Amino acid sequence: MATGDAFDTYGTAPSPAESDELRLQQVRTFVRQTPQGVVGIVVNSILCCAVFWSVAPKSLLIGWLCLVAAFSLSRLLKYRRNVRRPRPKKVPIRAIRKAVLWSALGGALWGAFFALIFPPDLILHQTFLCFVAGGMMAGAAATLYVIPSASSAFVVLTVAPLVARLALVGEPMQCVMAIMMLAFMAVLLAGIRNAHRSFVETTRVKMDNARLVSEAEAAQALTEQRLEDMAEALGGWMWETDENLRFTYMTRSVERLVGVPPEWHYGKTRSEIGMPEVASQAWAEHLDELAAHKPFHEFQFKRTGPDGTKWMRTTGIPVIDEQGRFKGYRGAAKDVTVEVLAQQQEEAARAEAARAHALLADAIERAEGGIALFDKNDKLVLYNKKYYDQHPGHGALLESGVTFEALLRTRLPLLDDETIGPYPEQWAKWRLERHRNPGKPIEVRTKDGGAYRISESRTKEGGVVIVVMDIADLNKQAMQLAELADKYAREKANAEAANRSKSDFLATMSHEIRTPLNGVLGMAGILLDTPLSKEQRDYALMIKRSGQTLLSLLNDILDLSKIEAGKLELEAASCDPRQVVQEAVDLWSAAAAEKNLDLVIEIDPLLPPSITGDPGRIRQVLYNFISNALKFTERGSIRVCTKSRALDEQATEIRFEVTDTGIGIPAEMRSRLFEKFTQADASTTRRFGGTGLGLAICKQLSEMMGGEIGVESTVGEGSTFWFTIVSSSVPAATVQRRSEAPTVAPTASRAGARRLRVLVAEDNHVNQAVLRAMLANAGHQTDMVGNGMEAVAALRTFPYDIVLMDVQMPEMDGFEAARAIRNLPGPPGCTPIIAITANAVGSGRDVYLEAGMNDHIAKPIDPAELSAAIGRCLDA
Repeated sequence: MATGDAFDTYGTAPSPAESDELRLQQVRTFVRQTPQGVVGIVVNSILCCAVFWSVAPKSLLIGWLCLVAAFSLSRLLKYRRNVRRPRPKKVPIRAIRKAVLWSALGGALWGAFFALIFPPDLILHQTFLCFVAGGMMAGAAATLYVIPSASSAFVVLTVAPLVARLALVGEPMQCVMAIMMLAFMAVLLAGIRNAHRSFVETTRVKMDNARLVSEAEAAQALTEQRLEDMAEALGGWMWETDENLRFTYMTRSVERLVGVPPEWHYGKTRSEIGMPEVASQAWAEHLDELAAHKPFHEFQFKRTGPDGTKWMRTTGIPVIDEQGRFKGYRGAAKDVTVEVLAQQQEEAARAEAARAHALLADAIERAEGGIALFDKNDKLVLYNKKYYDQHPGHGALLESGVTFEALLRTRLPLLDDETIGPYPEQWAKWRLERHRNPGKPIEVRTKDGGAYRISESRTKEGGVVIVVMDIADLNKQAMQLAELADKYAREKANAEAANRSKSDFLATMSHEIRTPLNGVLGMAGILLDTPLSKEQRDYALMIKRSGQTLLSLLNDILDLSKIEAGKLELEAASCDPRQVVQEAVDLWSAAAAEKNLDLVIEIDPLLPPSITGDPGRIRQVLYNFISNALKFTERGSIRVCTKSRALDEQATEIRFEVTDTGIGIPAEMRSRLFEKFTQADASTTRRFGGTGLGLAICKQLSEMMGGEIGVESTVGEGSTFWFTIVSSSVPAATVQRRSEAPTVAPTASRAGARRLRVLVAEDNHVNQAVLRAMLANAGHQTDMVGNGMEAVAALRTFPYDIVLMDVQMPEMDGFEAARAIRNLPGPPGCTPIIAITANAVGSGRDVYLEAGMNDHIAKPIDPAELSAAIGRCLDA
């Protein structure tokens, strides 16, 4: 080197890379020792100035201190810049030269100081300067030995001026001191060279060690990479354990396969990683192999760990050192989940195929007819027992895998002449051709009276499936079915006839009962409108109430009959459930007040404002519940509640409850309460009346409305009767509540505005009297006729305001009369007609409208209903 610090002077010449590394270490050490060098210079400078403050000129000392401060500050700033910079991997030769320059400046600074303040006559101060110079030389040797030229420059420039001044004094003592300083300098320079040589050797050793470590790491990395590559090629990973069977090494490929890094496994045993899910016997045998330090091959297990559940397969061999001691296992493992799952799927498929084959065989055996399968070579490969039984005497032939042709020729003599005709061989050829090209089923008969239908079809593999049905039994079954069908048709016709007879009987009985009942109730009502004594009024009320009870019984029987005949149709109208409940309660409010009972309504706030349903039938069920509650409650209250529950976006379930504080119902009677003609106690009929039909009808009605019915009761405390309906909600705007609906009262109609001329067509004299009295009480004039023909004749001669037409009359009934009236010319043909019927099981309102009538009312006739019907017809 240009500075004289050539490394090859100490032995083998270093390579360029070694020279660069040594130079880098020199500069780093030089820079690293800057702070302590600066501290030594500053401390010694202050000490020297303090000692010579009274001897040397103060301006000289101050100026020198300023130079020392500037030198120290610049060194520290330079040190700070070097520290902040990234550590270089290589330094140029000029960096060494700069170090030598800084050292020379420091030595010159001290040499100048010694020369300038040297006291020629003060031996003590001269000695002090020698000590300071010696200390500075020692410090330089200790800190600057890494760069010999830098330390030599500092030492020589520091000592030379002082030695020269000592020699110039010329005294023996000063000469001895000068010689000693020179000797000390020579020793330091030699020591610096030795220290530098040691530094070089140590640095080269470190470099060698680093190179060896790097090479070892590279070799280890190469080895590990080889293992990784081999593990990747094998589709698994390599592993190693210690003598305690704890994992100490795994290739990185384990992370890709199982989801956790190798380090996660280190220090853990197989069980701690995730207890293998294997058969206990297999696991025990594997543990025995490990305990005996034996090799194992492809041990398969299911692992459950943080990476999930997977199937593994591993192979390992024991590691034995030179002394024969067991040191652990080395081996390889791989993820065989895909392989195991595929194997399991294959086994499952085989099991499923075996099960399907067994099911197929079982199905074939359970088939109605004989089944046989012939392969593409026309050999029999499969058949069931029925097919075997259909070929008696051919068992051995069937077992041998016979061809269809051989079986056919063996079977040919058993067929009757009607099947094969006069040319058996020609029929056999036709049958073989039909077998090879299957078409429609064919029928054959045997000489022993058997009859079979044979169906054939081709398989995808080219074989033929044959199904042989014994049609002799089928023919017998067909005859039996035909006989059963005839019997069923006759019974059905008889049942329909009986049902028609029942309906006709009910219609007749309804007419025959309602006609006199109309007279009873009508006359009782008319009688009550006349001046009567108290006793007479009580008798008339008893007559009216008895008639109403008879009418209620008649209505219950008719409703039940309609339900059983399937002729009861529900109305689907928009209605307000609150209004329906209020109307049902209003009917019984007066009766509740007479018994001093509180009749309370509780409405669910979530109840829809409008629903689609049959308001009349809902009122009928509530009417029945409230009626029963009033019968069996002497004190307390009756609550009518509603609850709502949404089933989906459109359907809503509404629950109606009637709770009383009456006598209650025993538990053993509740299950029979909704049966026909049943009451909780036979004595209740005598005490309260009733037929036991009401609740049975309520049950049928609630079920027809999509709901249920039930009762909850405690004897002595009361009962809760409830029923539900399922309804769809409708917009509230489509429902016109009663409070908002326009009403047409008879007094406000044309009927109440003037006296009407009414024509009544009625053949029953009692009913004529009832109607005449009702119409007279309403202020109308009445003319009576006895049949339809008289009614038509009356309208031809006189203009009437309205006609009340009985439906069933002699000579010409009400329907024919209505049609005849509508055919009359002019105003008479437009006269309003109200039908009066006693047949409650007949057709609906449409039948009367089709006949030309405007409205209809049923017997017994209620005066209010009659007035309302007249008002509707005249206001239309």
